[in-house]
Amino acid sequence: MKYIRTAMINFKSIFNIVTIIYMLLSLSVIANTVSAASVDRYQLGVFPHMSSTHVERKYAPVALALSDLLNKPVRLGTATENKRFRKRVLKGDFDIAMIPPLDIVPIVDKAGYIPLARRESKAASVVVLKESDIKDIADLQGRTLGLPAGTPVNIILQLTLEDKGFVRNKKIHYKAFNNVQACLHKLLLRKVDACGTASGAAIKMFRKKTDIKVRKVMDTQVFPHMLLVANPKMSLIERKILTRAIIGDDQSVEGQKLVKALGLKARFVRYSKKDYDVIRQFRQRWIKHAKNPL
Repeated sequence: MKYIRTAMINFKSIFNIVTIIYMLLSLSVIANTVSAASVDRYQLGVFPHMSSTHVERKYAPVALALSDLLNKPVRLGTATENKRFRKRVLKGDFDIAMIPPLDIVPIVDKAGYIPLARRESKAASVVVLKESDIKDIADLQGRTLGLPAGTPVNIILQLTLEDKGFVRNKKIHYKAFNNVQACLHKLLLRKVDACGTASGAAIKMFRKKTDIKVRKVMDTQVFPHMLLVANPKMSLIERKILTRAIIGDDQSVEGQKLVKALGLKARFVRYSKKDYDVIRQFRQRWIKHAKNPL
């Protein structure tokens, strides 16, 4: 009987512990639900990797799809330059933000924003007009390369060219542009000899207007691109809803609408911290020798 009573006491203790854990988990879910319901609207921020007009045109459907998915209005916002955009994110202006890879350190590693999903890894490229006499990257010596200002493409291409022996103002000249389309316009006018770009999207957009024909002369190493993050104040439930939809696991009408708005070719995958180690290394190198650090 003594052993039976002891066993019953132990069972009661275990039962009480399980009950407490269940209650705590339930309270956590309720807290997250209340938090999600208490926010009337959200703000989506997109870093200025293209002109404000193009950001509005491309990402307004994304904001609308997010509104349907979260069942509350989502407004779209950006900034005139990447530094200002970063300040807005760190100030808490945005609930959901699409950030450039080099901002992983200040926004995610230090400020604690929650990664939702990231763009697939791709290389940055140097392109020239199809009829250009530049056949190889070595032919860029003494020429002018246009780069999108304040973007990871700008920094990663410069560091890659540095590894290949090019030095600013001695073997190659760099010219900054607000976006890739602006550089391609000057390339068409023969005002620059080459342009740096992260993907074919900008080229395709420009080709529709001008029928420009370009070819690659160099690719950088593959690196992870844009990252979607959430403000730490956003509820866990909504973050999970967003992640499932962004990576294409949500087969609901709202989930598929978001995938379509983001673009079938702009595929997003799950975030892993180690994927951005290459970006952290690029950032460290740039800060060490850049005149205007990040």
